[in-house]
Amino acid sequence: MVLNKQRLHARLYWKAYRAIKGVTRAHRGVIYAHQRMRRGWSTRDVGNFDQYLAGVIISGVEHLRKTTHGHPTSLCCDDFSHPDCSGAQLWDDMLATIVDGFTAHREMFEALSYIDMRENRMERFEEGAALFTKHFGSLWD
Repeated sequence: MVLNKQRLHARLYWKAYRAIKGVTRAHRGVIYAHQRMRRGWSTRDVGNFDQYLAGVIISGVEHLRKTTHGHPTSLCCDDFSHPDCSGAQLWDDMLATIVDGFTAHREMFEALSYIDMRENRMERFEEGAALFTKHFGSLWD
């Protein structure tokens, strides 16, 4: 009989503990959401800021690729009558490279033990980050 009471108390304790933890997690989620709305990032995001920013850049550049209406004038050819001169296609390829580079950065985080795979991803990330830096002022629509 004593053993059953102990089990019952243990079950009740853990149910109450999980309920309280759930409330505090939900409360933190509300706080983090409020921080993101107010300042664009939350305290939780700073713990792994590179991954957070990579995700923001990936989704933002993908959206820009889908909704873009133009491209930087620096990508225009001097000879506009030339059929192979497509600044828009070149811009789309650059945006795709940026997305691929930052996706590779996120994948590197998950593949910490595979050195050879990390080297390939690091090259992709460096290429995408270089294009992102070079055309940072052109990332608008």
